Amino acid sequence: MITQSEYQAFLELFPVFLLLDEEDSSQLLQSLTIRQLTAKTSIQDSTESAKEVYFIKDGLMRIFAGDENTQVLLQYLTAGESCFLTSAKISHSEYMDFKIESASDLELFALDEKTFSRLESGYTDIRNYTDSSLASAVKSISEVLKVIINKSLYEKTVIYLRYLTDKLGSYELKLTHEFIAKDLNTSREVITRVLSRMKADGRIKIRNRIINTSDLFSKDDK
Repeated sequence: MITQSEYQAFLELFPVFLLLDEEDSSQLLQSLTIRQLTAKTSIQDSTESAKEVYFIKDGLMRIFAGDENTQVLLQYLTAGESCFLTSAKISHSEYMDFKIESASDLELFALDEKTFSRLESGYTDIRNYTDSSLASAVKSISEVLKVIINKSLYEKTVIYLRYLTDKLGSYELKLTHEFIAKDLNTSREVITRVLSRMKADGRIKIRNRIINTSDLFSKDDK
């Protein structure tokens, strides 16, 4: 169970739950918990039974396919976004093989699957919110997979940096070369060469280990 102030923070991030009646709101308050995870903590994969739905309070959640040696980035989620890939609709699906972990220090609200399913079945707006979030996730993953199949590593890196810039809302990305290499399924040395080339081409700036991506959004670079 979370505190009243934490519950208010949850409602501010996920206002669809403001429509709950008094009884259901009280049940939600009692059922929600807060998880605080350090970076690179495994959360769940598609082979596990669905137990919780996650609502991100702060930090980055990473969703990917593959194993430790060969990974394909599917999606990042940030504060104010929900992860329904752990729900019963998706888990154990032969069509969706994924793993979820914290990409940074991560704080999230967790709601047990049973309570969420009851609320979803009782409120059309919550059901619509779930369907919309899942549709958005599938669309995002499809777009990522198209990039992986059709683009060179240089082009993938450009699109990846634009994606993270939009996701984090900042032109200044504090990312290690190892972090980027993991997401793009390559080595740190290769990413170092790609970023050096991008810097020489005037597409990014790098200073004090911070990648400035503002030039990737100039008119000439679109």
